[in-house]
Amino acid sequence: MTTPLLLGLSGSVIVGFLVTWLLTSAVHDHAPRLSLVDAPIKSRKIHEDETPTGGGLAIAVGLAAGLGLLWGLWGPFPGAFQSLSFWGGAALMLATGCWDDAHAIDAKGKFGLQLIAAFLLLHSGAVLPFPGLGESLTQGLSATLAFGDALYIIPLTVIWVVGIINAVNLIDGLDGLATGILGIAFLACAALFGVKGEMGLVVVGVVMAGALFGFLPHNFKPASIFMGDSGSLFLGYLLAGYTLQGPLHSDPWMALLILPMLLGVPLLDTGTAIVRRLASNHSTIFAPDRRHIHHRLIERGSEKRAVYI
Repeated sequence: MTTPLLLGLSGSVIVGFLVTWLLTSAVHDHAPRLSLVDAPIKSRKIHEDETPTGGGLAIAVGLAAGLGLLWGLWGPFPGAFQSLSFWGGAALMLATGCWDDAHAIDAKGKFGLQLIAAFLLLHSGAVLPFPGLGESLTQGLSATLAFGDALYIIPLTVIWVVGIINAVNLIDGLDGLATGILGIAFLACAALFGVKGEMGLVVVGVVMAGALFGFLPHNFKPASIFMGDSGSLFLGYLLAGYTLQGPLHSDPWMALLILPMLLGVPLLDTGTAIVRRLASNHSTIFAPDRRHIHHRLIERGSEKRAVYI
């Protein structure tokens, strides 16, 4: 790391922000030609007019630009971020989201592709820091899991990854809501890695947040473009993977409890949505409705106020 920390980090964040901000305008202009348009559906949508979507493409390119500069300045990233399988899973979620934005994929198809992405993330060495399942959790990502540990850790990690992907997808229902929550979560997680002295992970998280905030001016109400599934699936995967790059606390139980606290809003919303849909005899838990937490808040105030809360 020959480049000073603050200089390299600032440059990478600015590049990620500016590339995302500029490219979002280009995606907005070309979205209708690419069938990337979100039509209003009263059963599940708040907006009343057709709105360009696919903003996740701009975020992905901005993130690649910021992280690419960071790589050039400092060399390889820590943990799973240097693994091709990790980025293969991210690319799969981005492609899945883009196709879904343009042509729609059924819930079972998306779920199957999410499982493949979760497997690729596992292959990169990222696992859930679950306490009491052996010494491998304290030896870093390069450790080989014992068979008994793997029986628990692998399915729990898959549930975490798929759960976060879908939680981010479900919370993306108001202008600026998912973008803001994701940015805050990345920064909070980066701060916790900073407390532990993991500066390599800190800068990765801050650059990710920088790319997100480059999209926010276009996405905050009144939004001129949505991130779409290309953004929510891609970023949900990245956030899930980022939280698994190492324990967020020296105490293993605290490290585990911090994870749902960081993502409390989307996880709470997803959990209540599943319970609500099962209780109402929906044919599937993926059936859309307008009873999410943000919908309830809108009933008690404005959309902007709901997002701020």
